[in-house]
Amino acid sequence: MSTSYFLLPAYIEDIAVSLANRGWIVHSFNTDNSEELYNPSNYLHNSEFEGSKYTLGLDLNIYQFLLNSNKKKTPNDNYRDAAALLVFCQISNIEIDPSYAVYEKVNYEESNLDEALPDLELFKNINNSDTEKLAKYALGYESSYEIATDHKINHDEKREMLTKYRRLTEWDSLYLILLSIVDIKFDNNIPANKKLLKFLEWLICKFRMSLVGTIYAIVLFGKKPLKRMMKYDPKTNVEARKSALWNMTWDLYIMNQFFRKWVRKGDTDEFFFASDDKAFCELLRSAIKVQQVGDFSPLTPYLSKSGYEIAENFLNLDESSVERVYKTEQWSPDYRKKLIESYEANLVYRENEA
Repeated sequence: MSTSYFLLPAYIEDIAVSLANRGWIVHSFNTDNSEELYNPSNYLHNSEFEGSKYTLGLDLNIYQFLLNSNKKKTPNDNYRDAAALLVFCQISNIEIDPSYAVYEKVNYEESNLDEALPDLELFKNINNSDTEKLAKYALGYESSYEIATDHKINHDEKREMLTKYRRLTEWDSLYLILLSIVDIKFDNNIPANKKLLKFLEWLICKFRMSLVGTIYAIVLFGKKPLKRMMKYDPKTNVEARKSALWNMTWDLYIMNQFFRKWVRKGDTDEFFFASDDKAFCELLRSAIKVQQVGDFSPLTPYLSKSGYEIAENFLNLDESSVERVYKTEQWSPDYRKKLIESYEANLVYRENEA
């Protein structure tokens, strides 16, 4: 391995400490050492000598923190640490991809574009602002910073791109999986120790396999589910229920996209993600470990012995021994649509009984 030296600004150590304390970044790299993860020299070396290209995706929370770091007059730790993340990426030659945050903010609703498009333009200007000025803001030496002003976007072109496709089949499929999980979660007729099995049976017979959906269900229906991973509350109003279900679906969608990029990546492409949602980060880290070891052993902290056996049996299932809708003529967009409408009637539009 070649030796290389990079001249880094003195403040990078403080930036790295702030980010390590936050724990926003989730990755599939071969290291658990935070000093290695937050050392720009590693990224610069691999970019220069290995041709590696690093891309960091942002969740909607951190994306909004970055926007607010310019919009809001009074800074807070969230805004400063989001700016610190931007500084780290600029120094490390890491490209920031806000597309998932933008799509979630738009959520395929035309009316949301009036805010989303100016915000995207603002993000691009923040992203191209002077690193030194951003660092002073991030570390608390300044209460504001100047942004670049020459990065414009074609609003008509972006508007068409963000609304060209209605929800893709993949999003709707994950939405349906999430609806099934939530429906089982709040079905008092299903005993707690049978909920995981009930969902897996539904997944096998009525729908199709999904690693991220399975892991989500294993953790949620386990003996120790993550705090705040269930964002849906049946006692809230229709809009709140719908918003919570969509929010959780975006979590599954981003997890699925993470794995797709990871499995299909080229030798030099590296994708990782930053999120302020602690439950999401922990869930994605667990899913990465499952993918790495090839079994559900990383999920044992969440599972009872019987739950683990159920999960392992599912993993080793001979699909040819099961009659599956997925492999019949019944499987179609209309089939998924009817299932979604049925679940929504119960979970979203049903009269609040509270």
